[in-house]
Amino acid sequence: MEIYKVGGCIRDKLLGIPSNDTDFVVVGSTPEAMIKLGFKPVGSDFPVFLHPKTKEEYALARSEKKVAIGYRGFIFNATPDISLKDDLARRDITINAIAEDENENLIDPFGGQNDLKNRVIRHISDAFTEDPLRVLRVARFSAKLNFKVADETLLLMKKIVSSGELKSLSAERIWLEINKTMMTYHSSNFFKTLHNCSALEQILPEFVPLIKDLDNFNLFTTMSQTMSNNNYSTHKRFGVLFYFVSNYFPIDKISEFINKSGMNKQSKAMALLIVKYYNNIKTLNKLSIDSIYSIIANIDPTRRVDRYLDFIDLSYFIASSKNETQTIHHLGLIKQIVNDYQHIKYNEIRLSNPSDFINTIHQEKLKVIKEAISTTHAV
Repeated sequence: MEIYKVGGCIRDKLLGIPSNDTDFVVVGSTPEAMIKLGFKPVGSDFPVFLHPKTKEEYALARSEKKVAIGYRGFIFNATPDISLKDDLARRDITINAIAEDENENLIDPFGGQNDLKNRVIRHISDAFTEDPLRVLRVARFSAKLNFKVADETLLLMKKIVSSGELKSLSAERIWLEINKTMMTYHSSNFFKTLHNCSALEQILPEFVPLIKDLDNFNLFTTMSQTMSNNNYSTHKRFGVLFYFVSNYFPIDKISEFINKSGMNKQSKAMALLIVKYYNNIKTLNKLSIDSIYSIIANIDPTRRVDRYLDFIDLSYFIASSKNETQTIHHLGLIKQIVNDYQHIKYNEIRLSNPSDFINTIHQEKLKVIKEAISTTHAV
């Protein structure tokens, strides 16, 4: 039995960046032998085991054969005669096919170290085209590492797109890759790479107009990098992305897209707030008192304080990035109104006029809005 560290942990070690986990491949063993040593089997499709003490994953070396459409359409062979090179050969790109033995000697049969040095993402073999998920993975690595995709690899990605196999990917799997990508510094590379191989038009056509609009896409890229530098949360990053995407579609259509997406609940909520209300605040000086009241009510600063504060913060970020001075003033007015709402004597009104409490509060809030507008130059 021989055990090697493999894949992302070796790639990241060579790049000098943190790695989330360590994977091991076991050559020359069997499931029965692993269980006898105390390893716990966890793999359903192929033999993967958890170390009895460290709980790290150990997979038997395996080869694979394409038998059906999609990224799950493979059968695996994990017999003891499968070599380390056989196992590395089935991986997608060279920089993920480097192994390390127990003495920290590197095994690199496909030139991954050279591609790391040259900052290139390159496929291992033409078998790359057998798995449509690799199109998304390459795009994600181009974002994570800011590497160039080799021309010959891009051609194979286009071949996968032409085959129609991308349609076999579930929405959940696509959004899993997007969610991982959004936390990277070069997240815009993901969308650019997918566009360059025509995959974006096939699986995420809503993003295509943004990629084609060079000025807006460059601004989105710059803002994404700023958010990364300042450790913005995932939901704020999605809020900015959909701010840009919403410029090309009616609100109803983009809201439907957001609701059907694979984002988490918090990201959907933030994206919807930005899409529905940022431009309203931008043109606040043209809105009626009732409309301003309705916007604030929908943002719901009383019951959803954290969401409201995130929305205001993100709106300030967008307005500042676009040099929209008037929008910044309008956001200041919204904050003033929300703060002044707190001075309304809710309990006194409830006790003195319980039957008409809701309407009275409504009228009091309208007064607050009128007063705020009359005493500020924000509108």
